[in-house]
Amino acid sequence: MRPALLLLCVGGLMACDSSTSTSPTNTSISSALKAGMTEQQVAQVSNTRVPNRVVMQTCGSETPAPFACKAYIYDRGLHAGAKLTVLFESVRGQWVVSQWF
Repeated sequence: MRPALLLLCVGGLMACDSSTSTSPTNTSISSALKAGMTEQQVAQVSNTRVPNRVVMQTCGSETPAPFACKAYIYDRGLHAGAKLTVLFESVRGQWVVSQWF
């Protein structure tokens, strides 16, 4: 019975280890992004990691044709990598990635 208890304790410790987290870093999300991806595709490459902020704004305000855009902002927080902003624009009624930085 003792070996089973030891195995249970070791298994419990490994499950709590934060280094085994499946949340991708900002750098890994950035490297997987492609222009034209939908919000659902971004959710897939980020393993459904929720952005720290979502901001609706007007992009291209210095151009003759400003347009609505949406920004997903991933702060550094607990995830390694620089801050990541993913900018979406509406194309035929669907939000798609236009750029990221």
